[in-house]
Amino acid sequence: MMKKQVKNNENQAMDKIAKQVEEMAERNLQDPEFNKLFEVLEEIKGKRLENQKSKNKYIFANILYYFELICIALIIIFLLISCERIEFGQWEQTTIQGDSHSTIDHMEFMKKDRKLDKVLEFNFKFESSMTYQINTSDSLDYNKLFGISTSKVIADKNAVKIGWRWSKEKFCFETSLVYDYGYGRDFHPLNDFEIGETALFHISVINGKVFACTETSEVEIKLKKPFEYYFMTNIWFGGNCCAPHDIDFKYKLIGYKND
Repeated sequence: MMKKQVKNNENQAMDKIAKQVEEMAERNLQDPEFNKLFEVLEEIKGKRLENQKSKNKYIFANILYYFELICIALIIIFLLISCERIEFGQWEQTTIQGDSHSTIDHMEFMKKDRKLDKVLEFNFKFESSMTYQINTSDSLDYNKLFGISTSKVIADKNAVKIGWRWSKEKFCFETSLVYDYGYGRDFHPLNDFEIGETALFHISVINGKVFACTETSEVEIKLKKPFEYYFMTNIWFGGNCCAPHDIDFKYKLIGYKND
């Protein structure tokens, strides 16, 4: 109320001064008060313009903020409205194209019903196209196969995944259990696999613990943050680097289990 009164007073003062300036100009008076009144008028006009600009910036910032919220909400709703179920029990193939992190069918994957019941098993064939050369320390980053996340949208908020990377020195694929817990990431080595070899991976999240294994190795860790939900995560290249060339992936999702 007080701000409104001040604004009204300012408008009245400006109108009064403007009228006086116009009257002096019409009479062509060489009054020293003319310049003084003109300067005051210009100062008030400048302040009003600055206030209007600030107000416009505030309004624009609020519009942008709510627009972003609406976009995020629409994306989440779009992802949550899922009908098609992930298929299990048959061999599938997908590709990550060069200069990309995600598979070519990543959006279709995200739209599917990916809810799990704490356990995920899958076969994976390590193909020659999965070999690569990155001449920086990023070559030590683990890429991701499938895994389990507590979030359907944010795959690395709280998740356990099977990681892999190509070792030029050992000429094989190194695998590990990758545990993302929001503020950090841990790696727990599993097996090494040769080109052309097929592996069986198992991940389960039960009673605050994660159990991961292949046919010849296993690891068990304690969760730092609890899992409330269980969603399957997709294949991903990186780390920091994108895929240096097209990479093909062959896999068979064996299934998920109730506990």
